[in-house]
Amino acid sequence: MPIDHASVSLCAAMSHVSKEELRRPDEFVGFFESKIIQLESKKTQIFWTFLIALIAVGGVFFYQSTRHGNNQAAAKVFDQVMAKLPSDMSKSSGDWQSFLTELDVFINAHPKSSMTPSAYLYKGKAHFSLKQYDEALKAYQTSSSKLKAPYVYLAQEGEAITRMQLEKWGEALTIWTSLSAKEDNPLRDFHMYNMALVQDQLGNGTEAAITREKLAKDFPESTYADSVKHKQPSLTQQ
Repeated sequence: MPIDHASVSLCAAMSHVSKEELRRPDEFVGFFESKIIQLESKKTQIFWTFLIALIAVGGVFFYQSTRHGNNQAAAKVFDQVMAKLPSDMSKSSGDWQSFLTELDVFINAHPKSSMTPSAYLYKGKAHFSLKQYDEALKAYQTSSSKLKAPYVYLAQEGEAITRMQLEKWGEALTIWTSLSAKEDNPLRDFHMYNMALVQDQLGNGTEAAITREKLAKDFPESTYADSVKHKQPSLTQQ
């Protein structure tokens, strides 16, 4: 019968191991046994942690779904409000008071909708048309704090024009200067035009001329550039 060399080697190795060492748990198995014991002792805590996490995820999903649904409902109401916007926004004619009332009802009913910042923008316009300039300023500032570029530039424009109406020329100039420096501002030509008007009002004729020349250079096709070409001589002619 052939000798099994592997069995002989195993028996020889075991002959040098004491009974105590054989009874000792394997370190690898012992490590995991200790972890299992720890998990058993914490299974209640783990269960509640998992349950809380599950509830949190469900809550976020429910919040997002509810918010989306509320936003859609608010959008329909806002469309109805905007249908009452006076047709000629450049004039004070039209029932601005009725429109303003509708806006206030919408804002109170939907304070956190995505349309509310725009509602404040039109609220500023309504107050301005009613010559309620302090209220217009507050509405434009609220809208400005909620809107993002480039839409925020419309709110800041309204604020600047209102400050001009209140003869707060320095404050208006600060806003026009900021707006005129925004490369992504689609209304830069109009804002530069107003910037020059305020500079004239403050007696800064040289600065106004620089602004007008920049307006004509940067926006040669703009109607505002055409309107200032003969406003005053260029700096090179002074």
